Amino acid sequence: MHSQIGKGGGYTLARSAGAVSLLEVMEATNGPIDGRILPLSSPRREAMWRRLQAACDAAATNVRRILAQVSLADLAAVLEPVERPPAPWRDSPTLPEMIRLRKEGLTLAAIGARLGVSRQAVHCALTAAGFRRDATVNGRKRRRSLERTRR
Repeated sequence: MHSQIGKGGGYTLARSAGAVSLLEVMEATNGPIDGRILPLSSPRREAMWRRLQAACDAAATNVRRILAQVSLADLAAVLEPVERPPAPWRDSPTLPEMIRLRKEGLTLAAIGARLGVSRQAVHCALTAAGFRRDATVNGRKRRRSLERTRR
């Protein structure tokens, strides 16, 4: 795995998905798959413990063999693509208008009402565009008490 920190960051595979087995993923995230069980405290039950340990070892061997046969590409091949609804703020002809109205000091709700979209859509559009309004509105500094900011 390769990782990248920051906006647009995340994880990418160091090898192709076909070269990474499900066994490797499971063992990298959860530790080795083995049949280890805790020993019993009673020496009289040692024969039972040995038989149980042999059964768990055999089960772990089978699980490892099966997981090693499945690659990440195999898993991805059976997934259906996720249909994401289009984001109304991307490439929106109303985004410049939203920014202009926000700079004029209108609230998100007022902008939404004027453009016929929800307040949340305006918020998402401005946030996705990286827009941050100045600390001043109409030449006056906005005041935010600590209590209001924390709510």
